[in-house]
Amino acid sequence: MKPRLYPSAFGLIAALSSISCYGQLAVQSTDPQVVAIKGQYQQLLNQAAKQAATSKQALPDVNTDETRAAEAAIKKTMASVSDDQINEVRAQNQADLNSVSQDKIDQIRQTLPHDIWTSMASHVAQGKGAMNGGEAGRVAITLIRGLADPKVQNRNLNLLRQYAEAKVPEALNFYGYMYEKGLFMPANPKLAERYYLAAGQQYAPALYNLGLGSFYGRLGQRANPGQAVIYLDRARQLGMDPSGRVCGWDSFVNWRVGNKEGAKTAAFGCGSPLASLGRAMAENDPERRLNLYAGFFATGADDAFPEMAAYTKSNYKDLAVEFYLINQYRWSAEKMDVQRLSKEVARLRNKQKPDNTDISTASSIRLRVAKYKQTKESNKMQFSTAVPYLPFQQSDIDLFNNLSRRNAN
Repeated sequence: MKPRLYPSAFGLIAALSSISCYGQLAVQSTDPQVVAIKGQYQQLLNQAAKQAATSKQALPDVNTDETRAAEAAIKKTMASVSDDQINEVRAQNQADLNSVSQDKIDQIRQTLPHDIWTSMASHVAQGKGAMNGGEAGRVAITLIRGLADPKVQNRNLNLLRQYAEAKVPEALNFYGYMYEKGLFMPANPKLAERYYLAAGQQYAPALYNLGLGSFYGRLGQRANPGQAVIYLDRARQLGMDPSGRVCGWDSFVNWRVGNKEGAKTAAFGCGSPLASLGRAMAENDPERRLNLYAGFFATGADDAFPEMAAYTKSNYKDLAVEFYLINQYRWSAEKMDVQRLSKEVARLRNKQKPDNTDISTASSIRLRVAKYKQTKESNKMQFSTAVPYLPFQQSDIDLFNNLSRRNAN
């Protein structure tokens, strides 16, 4: 079954064609884990800064000098890639640009701070896409997309090798991706990290991959959420990602380490479910805020349960008992007996036995959790995997899933 697709606010204003695609978030949150992370944030940041300062290592199997031969190869291959392939992305972006209405732009503008809006408008006015830069980078991505064709696969891999030798960030990042995924070569997490680091100076997708690798601990070292925040903050600041991956993950990881203001900042204008917790902080309407919390369940993680309970306890007293029990029982509440739930509701309201109001609250608990479950199951996030480039579309996900399966056979 195909993942459901959702447009991103950044996609509209940037006038790019990428669509955010979702699948289950691999890390399931439990309250003790979240609590354990909090309080360690500054320590992790300091440690990560020291690691970053000492991590400049020579790349394996890649020429470190930008030789004239490599530069010439890039210029030569510009002509070898089909003009139709190169122009396909440009034409798609132009079509989307023409489809953006002033109403959509104004709607997004109202959700963004002035400085962010000004920066985004400047990028669009200059015709810049923030996820890749220069003609060499665009051609590298075209070569990567062409790897699905067996007739040109070896040629494209050889050309991408030359691009990597010339330190083109898109090619270096793809080498990191291949090493991480075991695509066309044996998996090697440590080499993947080193290629990502080589690409990551000014290239947001590589920083994004480093951020995910640090968060999950899958690049040859232990999980380090504080390091992930540093990478993802930088990736978001470098430019717009229409898929919502970068801003969503930046907001979520900031939230996980206890930096809620950072989560709120990263969530501005971000349509990803991962940014729902940060976006909710800026919402004053109680119902809309609760709906934003509920949207977070699309990620598959449970962080929104305690947030809804804490929020209603302090700001929405009529629903405090209801969300207290929702947080207590979580997914099991959907199948609980209404009579049992209504007795607990009555007890919390200091009643001897439940009345119709308590029974209604118990029924509401079951219905809300059932709805949250539908949200969780209908939106299959694939943000938890590394990306070969950004923006990353549904067709690209299908392409690389197929390549991975072929490579494994």
